[in-house]
Amino acid sequence: MRLVGAFVALGLGLAAGAALADDASKPAAAQPAPALGSDTFVILKSDTNFGPDLEDADVAARFYCSSRGKVMTFLGSDHPPEFRNRIMQEWTVLTYRCVPASSANAR
Repeated sequence: MRLVGAFVALGLGLAAGAALADDASKPAAAQPAPALGSDTFVILKSDTNFGPDLEDADVAARFYCSSRGKVMTFLGSDHPPEFRNRIMQEWTVLTYRCVPASSANAR
């Protein structure tokens, strides 16, 4: 029984080796660059004197986009219905997008 198992294992090993050799002879497909995060993101801004303000949010957005080789564009602000409860009513959602510098200059 062990002899049959050894032959089966040897056959599987040879078949796998042949498949790997066949894959190695093919040219490698171009791999996309790893994802660096989303190009559209939101930042919470405090509507009170305590917490991050609009200037802080803009600095954070510029840093986030520049670390990806892009520039920041402001899309808008919103106070969604989910934020109308007692705890979140003093916060605004600011939406930003990172775009390549060439498309930002075209506007």
